[in-house]
This record gives sequence, structure tokens and C-alpha cells, in this order.
Amino acid sequence: MGIDDFAWKKGHIYMSVVVDHLTGKPVAVLNERGGETVEQWFSKNPQIQYITRDRGPSFIEAINRSIPNATQICDRFHLIKNMIDTATLQVAALLKKPSKCLYHQYPTKEEAEDMILEAIFHMGKAQHRNKLQTYQKSLKLKSLGYTILEIANELGKTTRQIYLIMHNRKLSSYMNPDQKLALKHTQELAGIISNGYIDVYAIAKQMKGVLGTALIAKITCTLRKKYKDNRRQVRQTNRKVKDENESCKLSKAQIRKLLLGDSSNTLRQEDQPSIQIKALVDLCREFRSIINGKGQVNDLEKWILKTKKSPNKALRNFAYGIAKEKEAIQAAIDIPLSNGRAEGTVNKIKGIKRQMYNRAGISLLRAKVLYESG
Repeated sequence: MGIDDFAWKKGHIYMSVVVDHLTGKPVAVLNERGGETVEQWFSKNPQIQYITRDRGPSFIEAINRSIPNATQICDRFHLIKNMIDTATLQVAALLKKPSKCLYHQYPTKEEAEDMILEAIFHMGKAQHRNKLQTYQKSLKLKSLGYTILEIANELGKTTRQIYLIMHNRKLSSYMNPDQKLALKHTQELAGIISNGYIDVYAIAKQMKGVLGTALIAKITCTLRKKYKDNRRQVRQTNRKVKDENESCKLSKAQIRKLLLGDSSNTLRQEDQPSIQIKALVDLCREFRSIINGKGQVNDLEKWILKTKKSPNKALRNFAYGIAKEKEAIQAAIDIPLSNGRAEGTVNKIKGIKRQMYNRAGISLLRAKVLYESG
């Protein structure tokens, strides 16, 4: 007998079909793919000597409990498929070059604030800019302990000019309305830019209309130009890295051919596998050869022991899974039976379900599968 599952309602309800290998016809359609229903059916048929199945744990448990003396035969197709699916991902990961991509750089809040302040102080007419710069320099020199006379000599101004600029005056006295508004929101603007917003319209959106786009463009012009060049370089570098990775990438179909030992699949010189990939490919080809009956006695046991020592964790886990089902897999090698008839019956059931448009019940489906002529 052969047993396989199919979906009555995909992702929710699964059923099982049992097929006679001698006649090729289905003999039972069960409401579950494991559990009491399957166990009861097998318990009522203790005459079964050989049963083919896939690697589903529900079938294994049901068969072990109901007819433990029957010889279980694991399907060779599923064994090879599980091995290929596991190894393909590992080969693709080993072939992938380490990422050398760069990330966009953004100014710190302090750096952004300094550049914005410098831009603000250079706004307006020349007369205002000169007074503002003199005021700033005078305050700085005063904080260092300079007298008005020393400040005047340092800046090339008269003491009267320095006195009038500094006496009872504030910084805002030498600013126009745009400068005052920009200065008021300098810290908030610097914080937004340091978080990765460089575009004028993106900044204006974050500012929620407090500053207009024209004003933002003026006070961030130098800053944006500096980091725009940086972003261009990052994009060019990342594009180059991506092209290099694409040139050495193999498709899944190519990797499968490599694992299955297709002699027509030749890799380019730059894609030659590393030592780890070569060892993995050799193990996969050896496993396929053993499953197809081309090996010697105890080859499966030797392969399991060898693979358990592999540096590849995924392949080691696969080997431990094979060890748990060693008897059923050895039976698949020794006995020329597969689960192909059950798989074909499942495809037939799918066709019947499409004809029924899922509007009929399980009873009608079972009747069509078991009693339909042909």
C-alpha cells in the first residue's frame, strides 16, 4: 500500500488516500492525515506487509502504533527533494559575497547646527552682515578678557564703533525677520537633519510649516550640497558592489544541477566553489547515488556518520533526520517501490475537486475517488 495526504481545504483540513500498489487503485479515503482515523484503518488491515509514504511524522506515528511489523518504505523522490532544498540554500549562502555596501552619512546635530548658524549669519545685506560679524567677534573677544580698545585694534575699528555695536545691544538687533525666525528654530532644524532628512520639502514637512521652503533652502544650502555629494558617492559604490554580486550569483536551477551532478553544468572560473561548497556538493551527489541504489552495503550508514561531522549545520541536521528513518530509507534502496501511485492519485483527486468546484461534500468526493470507473 501507499499513503499520501491532500488538502480538502488548503491550510485547514487535510485528508489521506491509501492506494494499492498491485492494482494502482485507491482503496480508502480517510478524513485525517494522521491520528485515530488512520490508525483504525491500518489496525483493521494487519495483512499489509509493505507501505510507502513520504516523510510526514503523522503517518510514521500512525503506522508505528497500528502495524509495527509492516515494512515502511520512504519515498525516494521526497528524500532527494528534501536534500536538494536544504543544500541549495546553503550553496547560495556560501556563494554570496560579504556585503560591502555603504550607508548614507548624515551630520550630527552639533555639526548641522554650526553650519545652519553660519548660513544664518551670512544672510541679508552686506551692511547687516558686517555689523553682525563684528558683533559676534566682539562678544567672543570680550569673553576672552579683551578690553574695548584691544577689541577695536584687533578688528580694525574705532572704540566708538565697538562701543555702539556692543552697548545695550542684542544679537537680534542686527538681524532681519528671516534670520530671527531661522535662529529661533535652529536646534529643531538641526535635530531633523541629523535624523536623516536632507531634502528641502521633507524638512519643511517635518517642521510642519513653521519655516517656508525658500528659507530652509537658504540656510541649508551649504549643508545639503556637502552631503549630496556624499550620497552620490555612496550610490555609485553600492551600484558597483551590487553588479559584482550579481555577476557571481548562480540561479537555484544552476545550483540544483550542480548538486545533482549534471555534467553539462559548468561554472565560470570566478564562480568556482570554495572548499566548503565542494564538500557539500560531494555529499549531496553521494547521497543521491546511494538512494538510487548505486552504492554498496552500509553506504548509507557511512554517509550519515560522515555528514554528521560536516561543518554545515543545515546538512548535519538533515543527516540526523535521515538517521531517525534509516530503516525506511534502507528499504527504499532495497525494494523497488515508490509512493508514485499515491502521488498520482492525489493529482487525480485535485482534478475531481476542480470538477466539483468545492460545492459537494467529502462523501461525494470519496465515492468519486473509490468507485468511479476507469
